[in-house]
Amino acid sequence: MTDFILKLALQNKKTILFMGLLLAVVGFISMLKIPIDAFPDVSPKLVRIFVEVNATAAEDIERLVTAPIEREMKKIISVKRVKSISSYGLSTIRIYFDDNVNIQLARQYVSEAMKTAEDQIPDFLDIPHGIEMGAISSGTGKILAYFLESENMQLMDLRTLQDNVIKPSLENVDGVSEVLSQGGFVKRYRVNIVAKNIEKYKVTIPEIIKHIKDSSLNVGAGLLKVKDEEWIVRSIGKIEKIEDLRNVFIKNIDGHKIFLKDVAEITFGASERRGVASINGKNEIVTGSIYKSPGANSFKIIQTLKKNIDELNKRLPEKVKINIYYDQGMLVQKSINTIRDALVLGLILVSIISILFLRSIKNTALILCSIPFSMFFSFVILGNLGMSGDLISLGGLAIGLGMIIDASIIMVEKLQYNLDAAEGEINLQTIIKDSYVQVARPIMFSISIIIFTFIPIWTLTGVEGKMFKPLAVSITSAMFASLIYALLIIPAIFSLITKIKSKKSENFKQENYFIKVYRKMLDVFINKRAVILPICVVFILVGGILFAKIGKVFMPIMEEGTIHVVVHMDPNIALSEISKFSRAIEKEIVALDEVKYAVTDIGYGDVGPHVHHTNYASLTVGLTPRSSWKTSKSQEDVMAKIYEKLFFVPAKSISFTQPIQHEVDDLIAGSGSQVVIKLFGHDMVELSELSNRVKNVISKIEGVKDLYIDQIIGQTQLKIKVNRLKLAHYDLSMNAVQKTINAAIGGLQIGNILDGENVFTIEARLEESSRNDVDAINNLMIAIKNEKIVRLKDVASIEKTKGFMQINREMGNRYVKVQCNVRGRDIGSFVDEVRGKVEKNIDMPQGYFISWGGQFELQKAADKRFAVVIPLTLIIIALLLARFHNNIAEMFLIFLNIPFSVVGGVCFLYLFKQNLSIPSTIGFIALFGIALQDGLVLLNRFRYLIKKGTALKEAVIEGCVSKVRPVLMTTLTTSFALVPLLFSSGVGAEIQKPLAIVVVGGLLSSTLLTLFIIPTSYYWIFSKSLSRKSLIQKFE
Repeated sequence: MTDFILKLALQNKKTILFMGLLLAVVGFISMLKIPIDAFPDVSPKLVRIFVEVNATAAEDIERLVTAPIEREMKKIISVKRVKSISSYGLSTIRIYFDDNVNIQLARQYVSEAMKTAEDQIPDFLDIPHGIEMGAISSGTGKILAYFLESENMQLMDLRTLQDNVIKPSLENVDGVSEVLSQGGFVKRYRVNIVAKNIEKYKVTIPEIIKHIKDSSLNVGAGLLKVKDEEWIVRSIGKIEKIEDLRNVFIKNIDGHKIFLKDVAEITFGASERRGVASINGKNEIVTGSIYKSPGANSFKIIQTLKKNIDELNKRLPEKVKINIYYDQGMLVQKSINTIRDALVLGLILVSIISILFLRSIKNTALILCSIPFSMFFSFVILGNLGMSGDLISLGGLAIGLGMIIDASIIMVEKLQYNLDAAEGEINLQTIIKDSYVQVARPIMFSISIIIFTFIPIWTLTGVEGKMFKPLAVSITSAMFASLIYALLIIPAIFSLITKIKSKKSENFKQENYFIKVYRKMLDVFINKRAVILPICVVFILVGGILFAKIGKVFMPIMEEGTIHVVVHMDPNIALSEISKFSRAIEKEIVALDEVKYAVTDIGYGDVGPHVHHTNYASLTVGLTPRSSWKTSKSQEDVMAKIYEKLFFVPAKSISFTQPIQHEVDDLIAGSGSQVVIKLFGHDMVELSELSNRVKNVISKIEGVKDLYIDQIIGQTQLKIKVNRLKLAHYDLSMNAVQKTINAAIGGLQIGNILDGENVFTIEARLEESSRNDVDAINNLMIAIKNEKIVRLKDVASIEKTKGFMQINREMGNRYVKVQCNVRGRDIGSFVDEVRGKVEKNIDMPQGYFISWGGQFELQKAADKRFAVVIPLTLIIIALLLARFHNNIAEMFLIFLNIPFSVVGGVCFLYLFKQNLSIPSTIGFIALFGIALQDGLVLLNRFRYLIKKGTALKEAVIEGCVSKVRPVLMTTLTTSFALVPLLFSSGVGAEIQKPLAIVVVGGLLSSTLLTLFIIPTSYYWIFSKSLSRKSLIQKFE
C-alpha cells in the first residue's frame, strides 16, 4: 500500500499539490464560517412549560396544575425525566428528552400533551396566559444583558418602552431565542373596586367583572349589498380608551344609572410585580437579558445585537439610553485570544526547535506547513458536524499542535538524513523511495493508534460528551490530515524543492558530535542493564504513591471575569424590603477596586430559564481588568472580599458562582451548585427536618462553602376556610364564594385595551386598603340575599398559618435539595466524606431516599465509562501492535511507554498541584498514542538493520543513533507547543492546563524510556537468540 501511495505522490505531483491547496482553501472558508463561542453547547433536549396562575398558593398550584401536566408529560415517548417547581402564582415544568430526539419533534409532543393536560385543570383558576411553552435557549445562558438609563422617564414608561419597542426589535435578530424583561412596572388599566361603593349600590364583584367583559367586544356582521357594491359591516364595541372603561354600565337603580366609575377608581397603574432590578446601589432600573438559540454563533449574534442597540439608541426618546452591562462576547473573545496566543507562541517554539535540529529553513517550512493544512481540514470536519469553534475544540488544535507535525518531522527528517548521508552520485527518487519504505508504515500505524486512543472520549455521553467530543473531533481530524500531508504532499514537494548535492552536508558531520555523547550513554546503559528493572519498579511505585494523593474534580473552574452572587432571605420578606437590602449590598460591593458594576435581579419579571421567589436576589458582579487589581490575585480573593462586606445582611445563605458555571451546574443537577443532595419523600415537613439534619452534618466538613437548603416551609398564609353548612344557609355555591375571594384579593385580568400597537391589560380587584387588612377581608361583601349583605365572615373563618414556599418534584416525587460548593479541596474526596457521614448519621424513613447530583456525578459517570473503554482500547492496541510486529516481546517493549508516560503525567500533576479531572484524563488518553509513536519508529529501525545483517548490539545502538534526532524533535515540538498553555493565565487556560501538564510530563518520562530503557531491554531480551540467523527469522 505504501508503494502505491508513494507512486501516486511522485507521479501526480501537480495534482496532489492542487488538491491539497484546494482542501486548504475550503478549510479556510470553513474556519471563517464556523460559529464562535466560549464553550460547546451542552444544552440537554429540554422543553420548559410555564403556567402563571393568578393569586394561587404553591400547594394548590402543585395539586391542580403541576400534577396533571406532569402526568401527561411522563407519557411522552423518549422522555428521560420530568422536573417541576410549584410556587406562589407559578408552575414551572422541565421535560428532559433523550439526546437523540429532535428538539422540534419533542416540542410537538409536548404541545399535544399540553392540550390534554389543559382539560384536566379546573376552570375556576385564573390563568391569564394559559399553558406556555418556553423558548429554545442555549445552555450557556444569557449572552448579553442591558439596562435602560433615563433622567426623566418613570419606571413604568421605561418598562413599557422595553416590552413594546426594544424587546421585539432585539428578538428579531437571527439566532436570538428570547429577551426577558425585569424590573420596573408593567402598565395596566387598573379597576380598583371601592368596598363602600359596592355595598352602597349593592353590586357584587362578580357582577362588575361580568359587565366589564360584556362591554368590550367588536363583531363582524358580514356584507351589505348596496346597488352594485359590497360593504363590510363592523360593529364596534371594544373598549378603546380609559373613558370607555369608566362609562361601562353596571345597573339601573330606580332610574339612576350606575356606571363603573361610580363603584371603582379607574386609573393607569402597575400590575402586582414579582421582580425588581437595581444597579450599583442606586435607584431601580429596567433590564433586558438576551438568550441565544442552541447552535447559534454567539460572537456574531452579539456583534449584530450591539449594532441594533446602537440604532435603537438613536430612535429612543431623548435622554433614554440602552447600556450593556454583561457581554458574553468579551469572554468569547478572551478565551479565543488565549488559544490564539498559545498557537502563535507554540508555533514559534516549534519552528525554533525544528530549525535547530534540521538546520534547514526550507525543510522546517515544509514541516510547519502541515499545521495550517491539518487545522483547515479540522475546521471542515467541525463545520460539517455542526460544532462551534470554542475553548474546547480550538483548544484541541492548540494541544495537538506538536502532535500534528510529528508525522511530518519523521518523514522530513528521514529524507534529510538519507540525503545528508548519501555520497557520490545521488538519485533523489531512490532516496525518497528508501526513506519512504523505512518510515511510511510506522507513521501510518502510529497515527492510526493516536486516532484510535481517542475512542474513549467518543464514548462519553451527556454533558461530558457534549463538552469534550469536539476536542476529540478536532484532534483526530487534524491527525488524519497530518497523515495525508506526510505521506502524499511531503514527497511531492520534497522532490520539487530539493537540490542534489554530490557530497555529505556539513550538518551530517556536525550531528556526529552530538550523537557521540548519546552513543556513550547508551553503551553504559546496555552494559549495566541489570539495574533497569529496579529503576522501573521504583519509578512506577513513586507514581502510584503520588497518584493516591491527587484529588478528583469534573472540571477545573474557569474564571469568567464575572461573579454571580446569590442571596437567599427570609421567605416572608417583602419585595420592597429585599430591594432595600440589595441596593445596600450593591453599594458595598461596587466600592471594591476590583468591581466594575453590580446589578441585582430579585424574583422574576418575564418567565424564562430562571424563575425565583421574591426572597431570592441574584447579583451579577462585573470585574475590572486583573491588571488594575491591587491586592486580589484571583476571583476567589474577590469573592472573599465581597463576603466580608455582606456581614450586615440577614440572609439565610449567600453563595458564589459565575454566570456560565451557574447555567451548566443548573443543567447538570437542577441547581447552580457543584454538589446537590436531593431528599425524596411525600411529607414536606419530614423532608424539611431531614434536610436540616443533612445540612448540620455537611456544615462540619472541611471545604464546604455556600451551604444552602431549599426554603420550602415558612411562607405565612392567611387561610380562609369556607363553611359548607353556612353556604347552604345562605343558598350560596362554593364556586361563587371562591370566585369573589379570588377576584377581590388576587385580582383578575379581564380584557385588554389596544393603544396604538401597544396592548395593555385591564385588571380588576378590590382597592388596596380593603384587601391588605384582615378585618376588611373579613367584612368583604360576598353576596346580597333578600336585600341583606352576606359578608365573608358569615360563611368562613380566617386564620394565620405557615405554608409551603415552593414544592419541588421529579418524576412525580417531592424532594428537597441540600446544595453547596467546594473550595480549598477536590470535590471527589469531599463527596466521599459527605456520603460516608450522611449514611452513618442519617436514617431515612420508609419510602424516603437520597439522590446525589452535581459535577462529581459527571466525573463518576465518565470514570465508570473510562474504566471499561480505556482497558478495551489498550487491549485492541496491543493486538494491533502484536499484528504489526508479529512479536510479543516487541509489543511488550513498546507498551512499556504507557505506564512510564502515565507516571510522568502523574508526577507533573502533583508538582503543579492539579486535580485529576476530565481534561487531565484526556491528557493521559492522548499520551497513550503519542508515547507509542516513537517506540514504533525505533523498533522498526532495529528490525530494518537486523534484516540487513547488522549485529544485534550494533543494530540497537546504530538504530538509536539514527533515530535520536526525530525522537527528540517529536518530543520537544509536542512539549514546547504545550508550554504556552502550561504557563498561560488567560481566560480558559484553567481547562487546557491540566491536559498540557499531563502530556508534557508523560512525554518527558516516555522519551527517557524510548532512548534508554527500550533499547537496553531490547538487547537484553533478544541477545538470548540462538544465532543471528534465528534472530533474522523472527522478523521475517
